[in-house]
Amino acid sequence: MSVGLISRVAFGLIFLSSGTLKLRDKKWPMAAGLLRVPRLAIPVVAPLEITVGALLVVGFQSTLFIWVGLGSLIVFSAVLTNALRFPKDERPVCACFGVLAAQPVSAWSLLRNGAFMLLAIVALTF
Repeated sequence: MSVGLISRVAFGLIFLSSGTLKLRDKKWPMAAGLLRVPRLAIPVVAPLEITVGALLVVGFQSTLFIWVGLGSLIVFSAVLTNALRFPKDERPVCACFGVLAAQPVSAWSLLRNGAFMLLAIVALTF
């Protein structure tokens, strides 16, 4: 197996798990609202992640969907960056992975997204 294939599948699995865990977390829509995600976008985020993840895992239009995933991470990171401006004791939970990410937004949230972006770049490069 190539580095590109492994990276693409891993990137896809990240999106699949994130979207699935959001759908399973009944508190996720509220957490997204506290992160100031636009109300109309909230019901779209998890299905988008699941779709992108599934298409990456099966390898359909891989380059396109790696870019879609990378673009999504940039938007998600902008939302997290905005949340970092809140006073530390008022920061909402990330909920990026549903109940598995029930910690308040922190610099680690952005570092994690940065690592995921690096994985996407590796998938695009190899």
